[in-house]
Amino acid sequence: MDSDQKDNSAPGTEKEEEGAAEGSSGGFEVTAGRLEQLMKSMEVLLSEVEQLRSGCIHQAAELVASTTELRRQQEDLKESYVGLSRDMQEVVDTVDELLSTKSAIDDKERQSQ
Repeated sequence: MDSDQKDNSAPGTEKEEEGAAEGSSGGFEVTAGRLEQLMKSMEVLLSEVEQLRSGCIHQAAELVASTTELRRQQEDLKESYVGLSRDMQEVVDTVDELLSTKSAIDDKERQSQ
């Protein structure tokens, strides 16, 4: 015991404490062994967590790249849709003009007969 620390134990118990300490040293070794196993298990778990973290970071990067590509494709599809809609409207307008012209020609043919 350090000289700075006071002995608060009851008189005559020093020998009992020494005997208990000697008798429990086997228990301490078991505890130390358990602590060593626990430390090894924690190191393995930490390693696995790091591997999972690394995998997640890699997958997150892939997801970001895929998301970016999908957004680009979406913009391309929007532009294509707008262009196709414009083309379709031109076709509809042309068909309407042709039908009007055909109707006018048919009317003139009927009138001329």
